[in-house]
This record gives sequence, structure tokens and C-alpha cells, in this order.
Amino acid sequence: MTDYFDKEIKFLDNQPNIALFMNFVCTREKRLDLIKDVIPKYAELFDNGPLKVKWYVNLNQDKWLDEIHNIFKSSIKEENLVFYNNLEKDWGMVTYAMVKDLKEPYILCLAEDFPCFTYEDKEKYFKWLDGQHFFSGQKDFGMNQQDWNNIVNDVIIHRQLDFVNFTKINKYGTKKFSGYKEESKYCYFYDGKGSPTGRISGTGIYKTKFKIKLLEEFLQNRDAHAHRIPWPMKNMPNFFEGYWDGPRSITTFDIKCGIPKKVIMWHWDLLKESSKKNKKELGIDV
Repeated sequence: MTDYFDKEIKFLDNQPNIALFMNFVCTREKRLDLIKDVIPKYAELFDNGPLKVKWYVNLNQDKWLDEIHNIFKSSIKEENLVFYNNLEKDWGMVTYAMVKDLKEPYILCLAEDFPCFTYEDKEKYFKWLDGQHFFSGQKDFGMNQQDWNNIVNDVIIHRQLDFVNFTKINKYGTKKFSGYKEESKYCYFYDGKGSPTGRISGTGIYKTKFKIKLLEEFLQNRDAHAHRIPWPMKNMPNFFEGYWDGPRSITTFDIKCGIPKKVIMWHWDLLKESSKKNKKELGIDV
């Protein structure tokens, strides 16, 4: 796997160096409301960060196409947004088609239901903060501009990490695990072989070539391993995440990894995209 990585990244002058990737569905009105609040906040943070970000977004449905497209268009500069409406119900194939030719050296894979609201945002966004159990008594969560700038400088520009985990930061970033070899003011750093997590999380920052190779191997071999994966449905990203677990977990990789110490984002899953009615609307076999 060592040939998956550029040993040293050459950042692009006056061009995007981070590709932000999203490939999702949204069939619940409350989740649509979340997107209306999440996307403008992220767009502002990334637009003012130390490295230019270009968004690559696919909405895998017809429902609310114009409304969701307008959320992105009104939040992100035209030259920084590529918006698709690929309806193929194969998350891996659609994702690979979107990222295989990217020129940006890093890719930030972001789910639409990962908000980054801060305690200071509580009056405006309280409806999304309410019910998040790990915020009890905790005020230092969410992401402001300085948080994003610090992380980009720390994990990309200065250390050029291969993978930065943004999933379950509240569990793996708020205390020091035995595998964490170094730390800065903002992050813990560790080798893949010493990772406290098993699977390679779907939400995080990757070197782009690494992400592409992971997708290529997954697509080539996924059918042979489907019976061992909890959610082996081709329309869901869970299939990809489940493949990169167990005998193919992150601990089998000799890579440089990191995780923020602050809970800059989290998974809002109080209302899931799981009902048979919604799946039928999307043309997914149930």
C-alpha cells in the first residue's frame, strides 16, 4: 500500500488544494432544514481558510433537486462548485467517477449530516444541538474560523498527513490513547498500525491518491466480501466503510494519521434516512 501515497505534496499555486466531496440523499424535511444551516456555515469557513477548497457534490435523487442545488449555489462561489445529479444507486461507482481525475492533492469527505455548530451558535442552532448527549456540560465544541485554519496548517501544510479522522472525535479525540505518539495544541498524531479505531472512517481528510486507491480496491473486491459486512448495500457508503474494517482495517496500513482534539463536527443522526417509504421514493430495492 505504500505506493498509494505521494511522499511529499506539491501544493498548487492559486488553485484549489482541497477537494470537498459529498455524495448523498436527503428525503426528510428536518434533514433538509439541517442542510440549509450546515452548508452556508461550512462554505464560509472553507472560503476563508489557508488553502483553497473546491466542492464536488452529488445529489443522488430527484426529490428537492432545485432546492438543494440552490442551497449550494447561494453559499459557494460559482468557480468553486461542481454539482452533479447522478441517480445511479451505486455509491462506490458514483463516488469513484467523481474523484478519479481530481487534481487537488487532498480530499475532504464530508457527510451532509455532520454539523459544526459552536456553543456560541446555540441560540440560532439550538434545535440541532439539542439531544446530542456528549455536549452535556461541554462548551468547547464545533468549529470556528481559527479552528479550521489551525487544523489545515497542522495536518496538511506542515505535517502532510495521509489521513485525518473526523468521525467520533468525541470518543477518539478528547483523550489520549496509547497509540498516539505525538500531539500538538490542536491534534493527536499516530501511525495507522497504532490506530485506536478499526475501520477507515468515511468522514475525514485523505490524500487524494489514497482515497482513489481505496475506492478502486473496494470496487474490485467488494462482492467477494459482502456477506461479512453489516450493511453491504451498494447504494450506501456503509458498504465502503465496512469493507475497510477487520482484516483490511486501518491498522494494516503504514500511514501517518491524525485526529482533532476538539469536537469540530459530529454525526447528527436523530432522524435517519431509513424508512422503506423514502427508499421507494429513491428507487432503491427494499
